[in-house]
Amino acid sequence: MRLLGWLFLSLICLTSASAASPGPGMTKDEVLAERLEGFKSQTLLHFELLEREVRIAKEELNRRLESMNEFRAQLDKQARDFVTKADLSTVIFRVNLLEKESDRGAGATKWSDHIITVLIGIGVMIGVWLIRGKRNG
Repeated sequence: MRLLGWLFLSLICLTSASAASPGPGMTKDEVLAERLEGFKSQTLLHFELLEREVRIAKEELNRRLESMNEFRAQLDKQARDFVTKADLSTVIFRVNLLEKESDRGAGATKWSDHIITVLIGIGVMIGVWLIRGKRNG
């Protein structure tokens, strides 16, 4: 885009230089005034092209900044869903408490299971002894 602007500016320079060549009956002051007018128009055109390029660059920059802001918003939204260190330590503490309680309960269940097994075994032995005693006697 910039190259096209420079080519256009060069073309204008060439045409204004040929138009500013002294014609019959032109004084040096008139020639200088005409050349200055051509230079002024070239300078104005150059500034217009530069302003256009700056506007295009500004629009592109704004578009990029908008996409960066969208990306940041997505990161902020994801960060809200992350577990904080305090929450994690609270959950770990509660899990440890539950494990201790379940270990105590599991240990108590083991002893009660053993006692029940022993009592059932004694009951079976008494039942067998009574049955044998009735058969024999």
